[in-house]
This record gives sequence, C-alpha cells and structure tokens, in this order.
Amino acid sequence: MPSLFLPGLASCRHAAAIRQLELARLTGLRPESLSRFERLRRPAGTGSIQRLADTLKVPIRALTGGVVDLGEHADGDEAARLADKPRVADREVISE
Repeated sequence: MPSLFLPGLASCRHAAAIRQLELARLTGLRPESLSRFERLRRPAGTGSIQRLADTLKVPIRALTGGVVDLGEHADGDEAARLADKPRVADREVISE
C-alpha cells in the first residue's frame, strides 16, 4: 500500500490540544517520525495514518489533505460512500 504525506497532521494535532510526545505515546509511533510527518519530510504508512486518525478522532482525509486510501485501513462506511466516485491510482482526491 502507498505511503502518503500528512499535510493536515499538525493542524489536527493542535486542534486536539495534544503535544507531539503525547501523540507519540498514544499511537506507539516515535516522536521523530511524527516530527518528520508534520514537516512533510517523510510520508506515513497506512498503519500509522490509521492510528493517527483513530487517536485524533479525525477522518483520514483530514490528515492527508483530501486523499483517501480505499485499501484495507480505510473506514468501511467511508469506503462505501466513496465507492461510486472517480478514482486516481487506487486513491481518491476529495474536493470540498
């Protein structure tokens, strides 16, 4: 599965009033990884994205800037809702 950059991670974390170290502890991710994800220095794998979305209680697209991976880690209801929309390379770009 593809790795994705997380342009919305920092704003979602700030909105949840969680510090990087606390988010790292809650998700089991390394603080260095979170820092790199937030600075767009490194893409996150789907497992990390799912843990972050679950912990922050946000949809995946809030973290990815509109890209939703419809693979095994996507929310089932979200995947069903988006199934009839056009797809680009197994990912969907959500326009708001």
